[in-house]
Amino acid sequence: MLTIKSIRALKLVTPSIALITMTIQIISVTTNDWLNTVELMPNPNYEKFNRDGQLEFWKKFTTSGLWNLCHNEPPDSRMHCFRIDYFSQEEYIPDQNDSTMAMPCRL
Repeated sequence: MLTIKSIRALKLVTPSIALITMTIQIISVTTNDWLNTVELMPNPNYEKFNRDGQLEFWKKFTTSGLWNLCHNEPPDSRMHCFRIDYFSQEEYIPDQNDSTMAMPCRL
């Protein structure tokens, strides 16, 4: 059975933890910096003009969030961003070369 002290502690701890989790959730929904990646891509032209045969790598940066996706096209370092459209107004058009819709028709 719970004692009066433990009930008081629960009454104090529960709202404070709820407030902390709500704050973290608000921060995560409003920020656009959830996932940052760096991909090293070999420069194909570097080997042709370099005598020692070493590789040079270009860096491709990607930043993803809930609302935006940003990336660069190496060797350019400028970030290109586009908004993620969750509620698109376009109607779905099935691919004519896709055979997955043939299965329900055969059964």
